[in-house]
Amino acid sequence: MQLVKSGKLPKNAVFNEADVDQGGIVDGEEYYGGFTFRSTAAQQYAEQGTLIACADAAHMEGKGPFSYGTFFEFGIHDQNNSLCPVVKAHFIGTECHSGWVRVFRAADVPGADVLGRSLSADMEKSLGNAHDEIMKHSSKFYDERHVRKNMLPHLGPKEKATGPEKYSRALRAPSELHVKEIKATYGPNQKKYLDKFDDEELYTVHHPKGPERYFPGSRERDERCRSECDPQN
Repeated sequence: MQLVKSGKLPKNAVFNEADVDQGGIVDGEEYYGGFTFRSTAAQQYAEQGTLIACADAAHMEGKGPFSYGTFFEFGIHDQNNSLCPVVKAHFIGTECHSGWVRVFRAADVPGADVLGRSLSADMEKSLGNAHDEIMKHSSKFYDERHVRKNMLPHLGPKEKATGPEKYSRALRAPSELHVKEIKATYGPNQKKYLDKFDDEELYTVHHPKGPERYFPGSRERDERCRSECDPQN
């Protein structure tokens, strides 16, 4: 799957078991398939940490002579913004839904999946789908760097010059009205790509806990802006 994503294999490539080197594998023997490690302090991190969590995967295949598989991590930030590791895992194979399901199940300790907790993550579908399947109360918020990186190939030449910065300004906008105004300046390709995602996943002020966490009073400011802009007032 990762080779298809990177363009090394065509999009219509189909997995063929015959292409896998199974030399040295003997039926009936046991072989390493991966591990899932949950910190003994996981519940303490979940209950006493901030409401900001983070999840990411490192693709290790071909990075070195002895590197292979995919490394997964889920953590929760403390009050010093340090990432406290809740779950670490490594599996043979690529980043996939089943791998993330195992990670989120292990991470679902008391205090982890609560209303108001926001998961900072990239836009990998298997991560997002697994999170939504296991974590029923927390929400996810896409990491700015990944949004800009994933959006760029979809933009036209002129949009590439201004689109990423427009998104970054909308991400940090102090009110929903400001976000709306910036989005109105998006080019057609940028709008089409970002419209695939909910505003709550892209813009801080739309996130349930975002406005008051980063911009105190932003809700009231937004309502005041709307009132001032209303010609009937």
